[in-house]
Amino acid sequence: MKKNKKRITVLLLVLLLLVVTGVGVASMIYKYTNRDFVYEKLEDGTLELSEYRGTSKIVNIPERVWGRKVTRIGIICFRKNYMGKEGGLNGFQVYIPDTVTEIGDGAFRECKSLTITGAKNVEKIGVGAFFGCEFVEPYPFSDKLKWIDYEAFFYAENVGELTFPDTLEFIGRGAFGDSDVEKVQFPKSQFCIEPYAFENTPWLEQQSTPAIIGRNTLIKYPVGKVTVTPEGVDTISSSIKVNNHRDEEIKEFYVSRGVKTIMSPMVRVAYSEIKIYIPATVTDIVENTHSNRKGIVEYGMEDVTLIVEKDSYAEAYAKKMKEEYGSQYEIVDQIEYPE
Repeated sequence: MKKNKKRITVLLLVLLLLVVTGVGVASMIYKYTNRDFVYEKLEDGTLELSEYRGTSKIVNIPERVWGRKVTRIGIICFRKNYMGKEGGLNGFQVYIPDTVTEIGDGAFRECKSLTITGAKNVEKIGVGAFFGCEFVEPYPFSDKLKWIDYEAFFYAENVGELTFPDTLEFIGRGAFGDSDVEKVQFPKSQFCIEPYAFENTPWLEQQSTPAIIGRNTLIKYPVGKVTVTPEGVDTISSSIKVNNHRDEEIKEFYVSRGVKTIMSPMVRVAYSEIKIYIPATVTDIVENTHSNRKGIVEYGMEDVTLIVEKDSYAEAYAKKMKEEYGSQYEIVDQIEYPE
């Protein structure tokens, strides 16, 4: 009896200490279960919907649970309990509240007859979030969208016409690859678009060559052993995907004068020695933050010779690439372009 009293006394003292120091009991809990939903607390004190366990296919995600905002839909959230079950991934109708700003990796992967409503403040869509999904109505892209990670809508159906906001910063590799996208309206602001982002889509197949989008960004261009990018381009996207096959092998690649920004990797693979000519107009070469390979050529940077103009941004970049990857460079007063 005395031992039980001591335990109760100790417990009360601990609770009193938590109250006095401002640490609530709820703040100590990292996993919440509320009816059909399982949540996990994030570092900022908001909640992630980590799992849906309900039986209804009509799902209204709440804005708040126990006074905490729900800000993220977690990794494979709607697959955990339905994968492999008959009709398990079919027919979800999901309302995403305004508090949610991120949809996690694989959250709705391979859901069929999927309807998404709300999602007005979603800023980031994770890796493969809607991979292989079949939408009843096209996904409602947010006006605040910043980030579409790789393969986010790969092989998706009824994606619809895409209109991206000026807030967009990044479209990852294969984001809409093999989907049925037929029309795309890009923002005029500068953003990064990685290789294969729209590979094998009706939209890309319809594009003339060269294809220039947004703020004079080159995304599609025919290549040969000697390739010169067209004039009137401000930015060369990493999705240009040149030199990806041996039968398209490039020996010399000229960046046209007037280009200001190059999104790495501009060249996918160097199968053998290649010379890349970069004029002084280039003032920024943006590194790929999703790869350990930061060079202008993703694979084979050691086989690259950069021809750059004296006292330019490109000269400093070439020296950095030699130090990091062992590539070579030559400094010239002015690049001479082939006719």
